This record gives sequence, structure tokens and C-alpha cells, in this order.
Amino acid sequence: MLQAAISAALAACIALSGIPATEWQAGKEWTDKPREMPQWYQGQAEWAARPYGYGTMADSGCGLVSAAMAASWLVKDEVPPDALLDAVGNSCTTGGLNDMAKFGDYMAGAYGIGVSDRYHDPQRAIADAKAGAAVICSVPGRLGDSVYTGHIVVAYWQDGLRIADPASQGNSSRVWSEAEFAATVWAYFYTWEKEEM
Repeated sequence: MLQAAISAALAACIALSGIPATEWQAGKEWTDKPREMPQWYQGQAEWAARPYGYGTMADSGCGLVSAAMAASWLVKDEVPPDALLDAVGNSCTTGGLNDMAKFGDYMAGAYGIGVSDRYHDPQRAIADAKAGAAVICSVPGRLGDSVYTGHIVVAYWQDGLRIADPASQGNSSRVWSEAEFAATVWAYFYTWEKEEM
């Protein structure tokens, strides 16, 4: 009986708010849905050979795959790399290279993701990840088990600091210490966030 009274009161509040019940329910389901970071890699058969940037997704798609993972984390729904590639083509590249500012602009318009200005402070990146953001990170050298000349990954917090690396399962499958993250040489960061509904 108490449950019925609570349900009736909730229904009355929703009706008074002017929000259709289906929209309210969709918002509640989104808020209650846990975030999951997909682990996608540039070399996956579904998209590895597709042309992108100066070459293919396998050799040039780190920024696009990272953008897809970050968006999926934030919107709590899959934004697969092949679908993102279909949507943006090479429009988020500059001179054939991933341009994460352009990806940020696209994500803001397409998914309502808030995007910071470029910054260089790894402590801010850690704090933003702890707060639930996806942090786009550019690394110009060694990262865990790999060495890159220029590479994009996503830092996020799930039972600790993690990195979704679209070229390394080893880097993607572990928790990183804050000290190790801060000691890595990073080129820049962008924080992407989406507020709960």
C-alpha cells in the first residue's frame, strides 16, 4: 500500500512538472545506468583497413578510436569507431593527423559533451578523471608497455585511474598509479564531460 502511494505521488509530481513520463523515465534510466569504457583497438578487423588520415584506421586512427571510447563512456551508449568514422570522415583531422579540438567540437554538437580548452597539467587530468570525466591525452613517447611518436589515449576513473589505449591491451587492462601517470611525458590534455540528467 505504501509503495502504491509513493508511485501515485511520484506520478503526480511528474505530471505537474510538464515532463512526459517517457522522457522522465528515459532520463532516470540514463542516470542509473553505470558507465562502461569499451576497449576498442585501431587494429580491430571491423575497421582496421578503412582509409583514415594519412593511412588507415590501424595506423592513424588512435584519435578517432579514443574519441569513440570517450563518447561511449560519457553518453553511456556505444559510439563505435566505424560509426564515428562514417559520421566524421577526415573532418576531424588537420594535415592528415587527428585533431582532438575538432573531435571536441563535433562531440559537443552531436552529443552535448562539454569540452575544456587544451591544458598541460597532469594533476588536473587526474582530478578530472576522478570526477567522472573522460580525459583525452596526447603522448609523444613511452606509455607503459609502448613507445609512440604521437598517440591519443583516454584517461578515466573506474576503481582507480585507467587508460583506454587504442593500440595496447596491456596499457588498457590495468590500474595506473597517480605517480606513474604524472611522471609520464604528456603533450596535452582535453577534458570531456557530460552532466548527469
